[in-house]
Amino acid sequence: MQTSQDRKGCANHRVSCTNEVTSPPEGGLQKLVFGVPSGSVVRNASSHKRRKMIYQPTILVASLSLGSAFTATTSTSVQQATSSTRTALHSTIDRPETAATSSLVPPSQLDSSSISTLFENRVQKTYGRYPITFVSGDGCALTDETGKDYLDFVSGIATCALGHNNAELTAAVTEQMGKLHHVSNLYYTPGQGLLAEWLCANSCADKAFFCNSGAEANEAAIKCARKHANDRGITVS
Repeated sequence: MQTSQDRKGCANHRVSCTNEVTSPPEGGLQKLVFGVPSGSVVRNASSHKRRKMIYQPTILVASLSLGSAFTATTSTSVQQATSSTRTALHSTIDRPETAATSSLVPPSQLDSSSISTLFENRVQKTYGRYPITFVSGDGCALTDETGKDYLDFVSGIATCALGHNNAELTAAVTEQMGKLHHVSNLYYTPGQGLLAEWLCANSCADKAFFCNSGAEANEAAIKCARKHANDRGITVS
C-alpha cells in the first residue's frame, strides 16, 4: 500500500502511481489487477496549505486465469495483462469438446434401461421420490415396470381425478389437438369461453380465472379477498 509520502512524491513529479496487487493463493478462482488512478496536487494561489487531490479513474482489469502473482507497474504491463486476460476469459467460456454435438440425439436412441439412473444423473433432486417407476395406468390402477399393480390414491396430487387412460378424456384431447393447440390468453378461443360459461353456470362464481399453477391461483384468491374487504371499508395491511 502507498504511504502519504509516496502519494506526495508521485503528485509533485506528475507520475502515475500503481498499487501492487497479487493473485489469490494457488487454486483460487480469479485475480483482480487494479491500476491505481494517477493523481496530481492543485495548489490554491492564496494558501499553500490547502491541497486537493483530484483522482481520475484509469484501469480496471479482471483476470479469470489461475497462476502466479501479477504486478501492474506500467501502462505496457497493463496492456499485456489485458491481452492475456482476454485470452484467459475466452478460454473459460468455451464449451468443452466433449459437450459439443453436431446433431440432436433422437429419443429412440437414448438408453432407457434404467429410468432411476436417468433421474439420478439428469434430473435435479427437488423431490423425494419413492423407488417405483410407473409405466401405465387404467382408471385408478397403476402398473410399474415389473408388472406389479397398485391402487392410485394420490391421483397425481389431485390433478388426475378422471383416472388414467380415460377414454372420454382421451377422445376430447385428441379432437382438440386435431383443431388447435394453444394460442395463449392474448386471443379468444371457443373452448375457453365455453368452459368459463359452464363453470359459472354450475357454481356460485360470476367469472372464471384461468391460470397454469397453484401459486397463481392462490395469489388471485388473496387479491380477490383483499378487494372484497377493501370495497366494504375494511383495511387489510
